[in-house]
Amino acid sequence: MRRGALRRAAGMALGVGLLFALSCSDTSIGRGPIVGEPAPGEPPIPVPTPGLNVVQLVNQSSVTLLLGAFGPTAVVPREGKWELPPGGWLTVDIPAAWRNSTTQGSHGPRFWARTGCRYDAASDIAQCETGDCGSRYDCSAAALAGVAPTTIGEFCFNCGYDFNYWDVSVVDGANLSVDIEPLPPYSATNPKSPGDTFWCVSPNSVSGADLRANCPSNFQLKRSDLSFFIQGDTDGVVACFSNCGKYEYPTAPAMDCDDSDPRCASWKQFCCQANDYQQKCAADAECTFGGTCWEGKCACRGFTVKPDCPPDVCTNQEPSAQPPYGLCSEPTCIGDDTVHEVFPRAYTWPNDPQTYDCDTTALRITFAPGNTSVPITDSGAIPSCSSLPPAYGYATANQLCSGTQNKVFAGARLAPANWDCSVMAATNGVLCRW
Repeated sequence: MRRGALRRAAGMALGVGLLFALSCSDTSIGRGPIVGEPAPGEPPIPVPTPGLNVVQLVNQSSVTLLLGAFGPTAVVPREGKWELPPGGWLTVDIPAAWRNSTTQGSHGPRFWARTGCRYDAASDIAQCETGDCGSRYDCSAAALAGVAPTTIGEFCFNCGYDFNYWDVSVVDGANLSVDIEPLPPYSATNPKSPGDTFWCVSPNSVSGADLRANCPSNFQLKRSDLSFFIQGDTDGVVACFSNCGKYEYPTAPAMDCDDSDPRCASWKQFCCQANDYQQKCAADAECTFGGTCWEGKCACRGFTVKPDCPPDVCTNQEPSAQPPYGLCSEPTCIGDDTVHEVFPRAYTWPNDPQTYDCDTTALRITFAPGNTSVPITDSGAIPSCSSLPPAYGYATANQLCSGTQNKVFAGARLAPANWDCSVMAATNGVLCRW
């Protein structure tokens, strides 16, 4: 993620995990005890191409998901598709070009699930309620990342000592729960830093939990908030914003914003955009926008709605790992303690110390682990325009668009608004097939 994901893998501020490993002068990898077999009933462990890594993408929800991938080069699952039915899995071989790619900033590899998609693979077109990537079916080929809010699995492959690093990011919000799991064989402890508490850790989220279920109303993204919501369909919460995501949706304020933008102060506080971070200080009062004086410098921090967050909920609270939490209150804030109740080992704010490392060559990403009782819109074929509710005025639109040649898809709008007669990619209307 662009605001601090995988900073341990990049050798940044925290004095834990990889930084312990990088202090070792011996650069050879010596394995410790090996963790071995998969649990019964799980998908088979994929065998990576020699010298490379492999990622298995698993769907434990009850609906079809359309997955997205983004990295330095395009990838295609072994199965040759991006739609993932309930109980299914896809397998992605990680190319050499994706090695240690977090050095490229926002081009760090990531995977995510798109929900509520209407798609046509042959035409490379899709319209999704969450995680959309420029209305393309194949995000990877288009080199487009998913639109927030969506839960992201982020990676740094073959980083320090050729270990793999990952995090689950909800810095902008979450659409589904996600886990990332190292698959055996791998060492039981970090061979370069036996005390590494970030070593091969999983899960990231609580099985069966869903942040949308207890998302404060001010932080909900509902289906009816989307321009292409079909009138008459069932409404519902499709995603829950984080603090940062709330104040930079749909676009972030300008870097030089002021009080004329009502989002400015909250954005600088929750998205870590204050310009005094890293400046020397002696007390919190010397730091702006809710920052704290940590280790002698102004620092961004997370915020909770309760004074104390249990260590099994807000994990990695050690003073060497992150500054102490600040307090905030609803409705202007969703507490990181609220988010961590569902995602105890995921990024909830831009510098949350939740990056994990392992010497495995195979990883599994599970979407909606344990399923969820909160409805998810199913994904499937693009509907016919004539099947839309009468309020869209199909007959009139069909007549007005009759002069458009070679049209295949349209963007339908409620009458009397004009339709997009021919759609090849994005539309603010309802994507449909003539």
